[in-house]
Amino acid sequence: MRRESRYPSPARGVRCVVVLLAAALIPRASSGAESPNWGRAYYLFSLAQQAQFDNQLTEAAQYLEEAIHTADSSDLRVELAELYSTMNKPAEAEAEAREALKMDPSSFPARKTLAQILFQRAASGEEPEARLKESESLFQDLLEKDQAEEGSVLNLADLRRGRGDLAGAAAALEKFKAAHPSSSPVAVQLARIYLEMGRSAEAGKVLREVLEKAGDNRDARELLADILEEAGEAKEAVEIYRPAVEASPGNPYGQYRLGTLLNSAGRFEEAQEHLRSALQVDPANLRVLMALGQAYLGSGDNRQAEDLYQQALDRDAGSLEARFFLGRIAQARAEDERALTLYDQILTQASEQKSPQEKVFFGLASFQIGVIHYLRKDYAAAAKSVQDALQASSRPSDEVYGLLVRIHLDARKMPEAATVLHEGRSQLPDSMDLQALEGEILLREGKRAAARKAFRQLEQKSQGSVPAYLAILQACARAESNKEGAIWAREARGKHADSEELAFQLAALQERSGRFKASEKAFRTLLERHPDNAEALNYLGYMLADRGIKLEEALGMIQKAVSLQPNNAAFQDSLGWVYYRLGRVEQAEDLLARAAAGSREDPTVLEHLGDVRMKLGKPVEAQQAYLKALERAPEDPEAIRKKLRKLGGPRTLP
Repeated sequence: MRRESRYPSPARGVRCVVVLLAAALIPRASSGAESPNWGRAYYLFSLAQQAQFDNQLTEAAQYLEEAIHTADSSDLRVELAELYSTMNKPAEAEAEAREALKMDPSSFPARKTLAQILFQRAASGEEPEARLKESESLFQDLLEKDQAEEGSVLNLADLRRGRGDLAGAAAALEKFKAAHPSSSPVAVQLARIYLEMGRSAEAGKVLREVLEKAGDNRDARELLADILEEAGEAKEAVEIYRPAVEASPGNPYGQYRLGTLLNSAGRFEEAQEHLRSALQVDPANLRVLMALGQAYLGSGDNRQAEDLYQQALDRDAGSLEARFFLGRIAQARAEDERALTLYDQILTQASEQKSPQEKVFFGLASFQIGVIHYLRKDYAAAAKSVQDALQASSRPSDEVYGLLVRIHLDARKMPEAATVLHEGRSQLPDSMDLQALEGEILLREGKRAAARKAFRQLEQKSQGSVPAYLAILQACARAESNKEGAIWAREARGKHADSEELAFQLAALQERSGRFKASEKAFRTLLERHPDNAEALNYLGYMLADRGIKLEEALGMIQKAVSLQPNNAAFQDSLGWVYYRLGRVEQAEDLLARAAAGSREDPTVLEHLGDVRMKLGKPVEAQQAYLKALERAPEDPEAIRKKLRKLGGPRTLP
């Protein structure tokens, strides 16, 4: 059948009119002379367009080839080049594009098409260096003449980015954006390049501009939310990202991502809602399962979190993340042996640290092992594990440096502590905690003036912020320099009268300094403003119980603290102690036994347990508790030895 007889059927008439109208707009032969065959050529062109519409690409190519034979033109060659490219015939496509450009060197479509074809062929590995170079030159020429389209400039930026020229990629995108400020794809890609260059502030600014003009741009929202989360602005990240989820509530990834942002913002219960929604749509997704576990962990529901992480581990036995968080849950329950087993499995699995994930979890597990050994006062093992964590981390945190310094301090290795602190300060010069630790060491050495100078530098550098004062007060407390701490606490309260944390620290310092009435008054004032401050309720309640006064009121405070944090071993100890003071020793024993287990057998809790068992007429069990307390460096070992002597304990005592 001759092609001339292939007229469209009546049912396709409307589409044919559109195609013919489009064909009529195409320039005639680029030579400028009107060919007598141009009408037939455009008719063939229209048939090619119709064939493409029907996805009959081979026939479309035949029509275009015949059109070129009838009345050759640069425009028809460009059309055929683009069709060949669609048909995955790169060599033929390049040949037609080059011929089109040869026929009309000023043709914008020919330059654009050849540049794109060269870019694609280079990406597939066909003489990449030469083709990329020519493609870049063509794209750059289009950009200079303001003829580049979004796709062209994005290709140019990708080309330069691919060879590591981020500045060149950014320059191309910036130039196009200046001439076409409404181009969202170019702006979003520019933001990505800025991020790779470490220019996150500029990236955020560009993305905010995009959202002002196109609030429904999901890519911009996702990227800006990532930037904000990385900068510690998780609350704002949530509000930036939320509209993307509201626009597509059935998208499980959107629900998952919003859930992770809410986790970062500390809004764990709200995070659970979104993560459960994501899990309903995609129940096999391990990432969602573990994010939901984190949400439960953050809200204090360790049992639910443990169940989810165990499910994740059952589905993927190699999951380092699931194993790590199961270890953290065990550690929080003072199940140290189970935690150590899980952490050791991570170290074995990630021993070669081949991937970034393996390296991260090797460091995290090593750090937690160090924490456990430190609490057990096995300083040599603790130092080794934390040193391993330090070496595994590409950017060690001040928490890692700080723990290693404290390990050396408690092991009475001052030179080692000073060396680690110096290294940490050089790596993290803006760390408040490390600068406060420097002041703490000076206080321990009796260099009070030097310590005060270090603290003042920290305070001035932070412009008197609450976190800076808290770091100073905690350093004073660890150095047992309560008088120095009280000076800083009063100054801090003068600047931040509404700070709940500073009010607590001042009240605690007053108690440690022996100013019980002032401390009690300060705690009561704090609780009037913040009645659900569990730490303050427990501290004041225990302080009253330990002095044997206002016991019923103390009981009410501590019971409320326990209701707010039921798994807190210190609060359980306080409740057991006030029961003991009230003569309710049976209730006290059970609570103190649980508190001893949950606190890794803290010597103060063990001493309390011994006192209760002595009262209950259980001398053997009381002696066992006292001996364990002595092994764990209690504050007043001689008082415990006296109690053991009364029980007829061993002549030689630790």
